[in-house]
Amino acid sequence: MFRQKMYDILLDWKSRFQGRTAMLVEGVRRVGKSTVVEEFTRREYRSYILVDFAEASRDVHELFDDVSDLDYLFLQLQLRYSARLLDRELLIILDEVQMCVRVRQAIKQLVKDGRYDYIGTGSLVSIRRNTRDILIPSEEERAQMRPMDFDEFRWARGDDATVPLLRRAFASRRPLGERFNRRLMRDFRLYMLVGGMPQAVDALLRTNDPSTGLSSSIDLGKFKLYLADTDLFVTLAFKDADFTDNIVYGKLLSDKLPVNLGMVYENVVDQELTAHGRRLFYHTWPKPGTTRNYEIDFIVPDGKKVSPVEVKSSKYRTHASLYAFCGKYSSRVGRRYLVYTKDLDRDGAVDCIPTYMSAFL
Repeated sequence: MFRQKMYDILLDWKSRFQGRTAMLVEGVRRVGKSTVVEEFTRREYRSYILVDFAEASRDVHELFDDVSDLDYLFLQLQLRYSARLLDRELLIILDEVQMCVRVRQAIKQLVKDGRYDYIGTGSLVSIRRNTRDILIPSEEERAQMRPMDFDEFRWARGDDATVPLLRRAFASRRPLGERFNRRLMRDFRLYMLVGGMPQAVDALLRTNDPSTGLSSSIDLGKFKLYLADTDLFVTLAFKDADFTDNIVYGKLLSDKLPVNLGMVYENVVDQELTAHGRRLFYHTWPKPGTTRNYEIDFIVPDGKKVSPVEVKSSKYRTHASLYAFCGKYSSRVGRRYLVYTKDLDRDGAVDCIPTYMSAFL
C-alpha cells in the first residue's frame, strides 16, 4: 500500500471523536478508498468486520433495514464474518455504501450504541438517487479521497524530502537553480502522464515505463470541466493523433511535444489545487475592441483578497490577462501568480512559480 494523506485523516478522526461519529470516505472508483481503510483498520484495531455491499447477499443488506435490536445485528455479523466483537476495539467497515443506502440512516443508532467504530466508503454517495428516502445522520463525518497528489506521488517513489524543500523555497521565493528545476519539471511531467490513481503508480514502479496501459461571485451558467486525473486527460486529448500513445508520452516527458499543452497543464494545476482542498474559480470578461475575452485560469483566496493565477505550458511569460485583471480589481488583488515550467522568479509584481509548486498556492 502507498502512503497516503487519507490515513492521517482517519487517525485524526479516531483520536478526536473516539467513536462519537462514523466516518464516510468518498471518492471516485479505483482511487484507493477500500485499500487505505483496510490498512488503517489492520494497524489501529484489534478486530474488524468488512461488509462489502457490492458483494453481500440480500439478507446482509436487509439486516440494516431495522436496527432496533443491535444485539441481533451484531450477532448476525459475527456469525457471517467470523469476527471477535471487542468493545471499542472493533471497526466495522461498510464498503460501497451507495449499494445499501439504509445503512447510512442506521449510523445514528450504531454510533449512539457506542460499542464499535464505523467507516463507510463509497462513490457517488451524495447524488439524489443514493440519498432518497433516508435521513443523513449528523453523526457522520465525511472525507473526500482524491487521486494521489504530487507529494504522495513522490512518497511512492521513495522521496519524502523534495516537497518540504519546495515548500520552503516557495515561502522564501528563493530560486532552486535551473538544473534542479529541469529535473523537477521532468518528474512533474512524469506525474502528469502517470496520474494519481494507485494502480497506475504501482505499474510505473514495477515497469518504469509510462505507456498506454497507464492511460487532455459564481455564475453557475459558466464553468470549466477538468478531469480528476490528468493521465486520463492526456490519453483522451491525443487519442486521435497520427502518432502512437507511446510517442505522445515520450515527447511530453521530454518537453518536445509539438502542440500547445496549456490545457494539460491547466488540468494538472486543477488536480493539485483540488487535492489540497481548494475550491476552484476562474474569471473571464470581454477584451475591449475585440471579440475575444481575457481569462484568469484560477482565482484563489488570499486572506481578505484574492490571488489570480495564470497557467502557461512553457517558459512563455507574457500575461496580458493577469495585468488586466489586476488593473481592473486592484484594491482586491493580493499576490499575482504565473505558473509555468521554469524556475522560481519574479517579474515585476508577478510571482513566477514552477508547475510542481502549484499545490502551495
